[in-house]
Amino acid sequence: MVWENMDTGKRVESVVGRTVGKIVSWIWEGRTFSSWGHVCIDCVAAGVAPDGGVLGLLYPLEVGKTVSFTRNWGGQSWTDRITVAGTERVEVPAGTFDTFVLLRQSEQVGSDWRAEQRNWFAPELGWVVRFEGFNNRGSGERWQAVRFE
Repeated sequence: MVWENMDTGKRVESVVGRTVGKIVSWIWEGRTFSSWGHVCIDCVAAGVAPDGGVLGLLYPLEVGKTVSFTRNWGGQSWTDRITVAGTERVEVPAGTFDTFVLLRQSEQVGSDWRAEQRNWFAPELGWVVRFEGFNNRGSGERWQAVRFE
């Protein structure tokens, strides 16, 4: 896969590896990640089971479904809420796709740090075609799929 940062134009080649249930391993800029349902990148590292546990309740995806949970990662506790916020037909360089828009809101327990992430998940591909995330400290990114190989 080839991704493009929508603000800087930077391109990154990414490789999708093995899948176990809804957990997918992938490589981004030489680093290996595992994500659950292509939505919660750090949830696997925080111990989410291959069936997704509470995250599995999002599937099948339907607008309005929401799950909330607490995870531990990097020595910190986080609370997360993921909502199937809607559907949207989205056009990216890789094509035009009917997607579910997934909104993830995260807060670090005992801190004022908060973040919001949106993923446009295309069921026909079984993968996200656009994602963006921003935190309350002013950093964030927007990426779109350029090519799937």
